[in-house]
Amino acid sequence: MSDLGLMPVCDIICSRLNRSQWQRVKVAAQLARDPSILISSNIFKEVDVHDQCFLIDYLREWAVKTSRVVIMAVSPTSFQVLRMFSKTLILASGRTVYYGPPGNMQQYFDSIGCPCPPYKNLCDYYVDLVTHDNLTSDASRESSVRIARLVNKWNQSAPPIRRIAGGKFILDLPKANVFIKPLLVLSFFWFEFSNYRASRIFLLFFIFCLSTFCSLFLSDLSLTLPEAFFNRNAFVEIFGFYFPLLIGLINLKKSRHQIQEMLKMTMYRCNCSTLVLTVVSTIGEIPNITVTSFMAAAPIAVFTDFHKRTPDYSTSLISLLISMLMSLFVNQLFANCFRCFSSEPLSIFFFMFLWLSVYVFTGFPVLVPSLLKYFSPLHLPTLTIFHFLYEEMD
Repeated sequence: MSDLGLMPVCDIICSRLNRSQWQRVKVAAQLARDPSILISSNIFKEVDVHDQCFLIDYLREWAVKTSRVVIMAVSPTSFQVLRMFSKTLILASGRTVYYGPPGNMQQYFDSIGCPCPPYKNLCDYYVDLVTHDNLTSDASRESSVRIARLVNKWNQSAPPIRRIAGGKFILDLPKANVFIKPLLVLSFFWFEFSNYRASRIFLLFFIFCLSTFCSLFLSDLSLTLPEAFFNRNAFVEIFGFYFPLLIGLINLKKSRHQIQEMLKMTMYRCNCSTLVLTVVSTIGEIPNITVTSFMAAAPIAVFTDFHKRTPDYSTSLISLLISMLMSLFVNQLFANCFRCFSSEPLSIFFFMFLWLSVYVFTGFPVLVPSLLKYFSPLHLPTLTIFHFLYEEMD
């Protein structure tokens, strides 16, 4: 990181880097694997000459020190940049036209009757020389004859290829073990959180405002029929089904974006299974789920009359917080399970279907609470503090 000048931008997401910094990040990501042969293509696009020379010089020094091979497909802007390479290979239609030191290239083309015109960039001239022109039939025929002649000239004068038997094969670095894999996923979540703080804060503010509005709407839970029936069922539907469903859909959208970004990275795709990603990502979201649950439960405890049915505000807040925490945790788990679907509408459908199934089988919509309610992973505090929501009405 420090050798490539990336320390000042180590905490910045890649989409915010400029072109030069992004190319250096890609080089650093490949060098971290310690490859035996590094092949790069088109890394100098939209990069100035200074950064081109820096990357070439760095990779050349790395290859010499570590006895590695670096192969780069480039379009050098000047002959001085080309001379920084130890060997140059020019191909025309997949056939070799020249291979050797860059310093001998001009002498070779002069010897076969293709001298570079005065004041002409050598690199541009040699590229034009081996380019097949398809603008007209005459130009195509002429360029084909020229390329065939250059290939024949090289085949006649090319030195024999030396084949070296043996040699030490350098293996890639070993894969991460079972303890490192979760740390890789957690590091990704922390990196994403540090770069998307504003969106996280805005989402928490939105949830707080929505919870406040719904709490004011249900601020008075009547105990007289028929208002008591409608108020209790409205409360259960809003805060037990619709509210977690909305947050779950937001989490599903965010989780799909996360998994797409993670699968773009070779180290996550090769080292982490879907099960590891699902479990660790769900655990990594626990702090965010806790804060979100608090922002959703606090207005309910303050603006509704729960404190009249419980000893104080803190008791109702804790009970609401536990209930909301369980709901959002199950929602996050569902979102992480269905985010890997290739189709986003399909993942949304299965997520909503499973959440509706859980809601139905926990007994919430039933007028007389069923036994399934006592095994609900979403409304476990019903046994203690929330029993007044289902108390018998005379």
